[in-house]
Amino acid sequence: MPPRPRPGRAAHHAGLHAALLAAILLATGCSTPQAPDAALIEELRPAVVATLAAMALPVAEQPSARDLDAQLQVLSCRVTAEHAAAIRAGTH
Repeated sequence: MPPRPRPGRAAHHAGLHAALLAAILLATGCSTPQAPDAALIEELRPAVVATLAAMALPVAEQPSARDLDAQLQVLSCRVTAEHAAAIRAGTH
């Protein structure tokens, strides 16, 4: 049986890039999640509701109350402390 050809340089780099991407995704996904901030959620709610109203979505496309709550929880976890301070100060 003839020896298998060695993968080219491009294939080697593609493998390294895939491994690096997997490591980054694992590190990001395994980090400790920030708990939702109930006070921040209630501060964000009027702005999100106003934005949805301004979009004039058909009723069928509007998020349910449960979906809106879930999205606000995710949003509150993503907001940095500096951004939250700017929201509370009304400067953002």
